[in-house]
Amino acid sequence: AFFFPVNYFYAFKNPMVPFRQVSAYQTLKKVINLCETAEISIFACHGTLLGAARSGSFAGRPKDLDFYILDTDFVTLMRCIKFLNRDGFFLHKCKTRKGVLHFKSKVGVPVSFTIYQKQKGSSTLERCNDYFVGQEQIMRGLGCLLDERPFDIDWKNDAVGMNINVEKGLTKKIFALSVKIPDNYLELLQKQYGKYWETPKGKQFS
Repeated sequence: AFFFPVNYFYAFKNPMVPFRQVSAYQTLKKVINLCETAEISIFACHGTLLGAARSGSFAGRPKDLDFYILDTDFVTLMRCIKFLNRDGFFLHKCKTRKGVLHFKSKVGVPVSFTIYQKQKGSSTLERCNDYFVGQEQIMRGLGCLLDERPFDIDWKNDAVGMNINVEKGLTKKIFALSVKIPDNYLELLQKQYGKYWETPKGKQFS
């Protein structure tokens, strides 16, 4: 994953975490602490969810952390930008047609947030792909690189387009840290990684 000399210090502080995962673990710790302080809910997704659900750790060598976030909580997150900067997180890339914002980390792995919103009259959350449409100039002014490409897949029938539910307050452990996960996490994992998602393969071993 990402190597920094300070990883040796993090490894000493967190002996249960494999060395190849310490930068991701330290990044996760910072993100969780900030979100808990600001009362923001984020939900592990993609590879972050896979590792948490399968082994209570990370899947292989994590190159980033991925989270779902509700649009109202995202507004709060952006109001905390100075605290994110203080902790070494800086705006990097905005995928304006996919509703995703990436932060780079000064010492750690990048973090991405995919924005969801509540469906009217329902507790179900749906992906908000167009959240940044019309805000391109603002995001560019904040220092973001813009990726304005739409999906080149049938995203509504893909795992990335699935609705989520979060009413049950489910959590999983990544080592000593608790992360929130969607209620329908098993369906998400099977859709994205196949019915044998519990079996590591390829880079998930390394």
